[in-house]
Amino acid sequence: YLHSQINLFKAVVSTQSTGKPSNIASFPFFWSEWGMPGHHLYSPIQGLLCIGKIYNFKLFVADATKVMLVMGKSNIQLDKQADGNWVKDNVQIEECNEIKIAAVYQKGAKGLLRFEVEDKKKIKLIKKTHKPGQMG
Repeated sequence: YLHSQINLFKAVVSTQSTGKPSNIASFPFFWSEWGMPGHHLYSPIQGLLCIGKIYNFKLFVADATKVMLVMGKSNIQLDKQADGNWVKDNVQIEECNEIKIAAVYQKGAKGLLRFEVEDKKKIKLIKKTHKPGQMG
């Protein structure tokens, strides 16, 4: 049963997001389901997360029976708290292109949010090796 749910999450999060962010770094991309009443992101609120950094994920998703964070090959189920929030603390970002959050409802699974992922070490290395006025 769990294996079939993980495959369902993978299928849902492989679809293209339809939401339009105002700014990639200021808030994650979102699917239309996120705009429905009863959804709230507490953390992380930035749309760009860094490989190796640790984040606490907390969101409210009305009527969801499960909420899953998909990061590369890892599928991490968030825990539902007594107050109705879905939480997973101390998530270290693995090397991947993006992180997606999906939810299971009685009528099926839906993609909710997509975070971009950045490797700060590579960016710092590029900045150090690139001299001002130098092309490429």
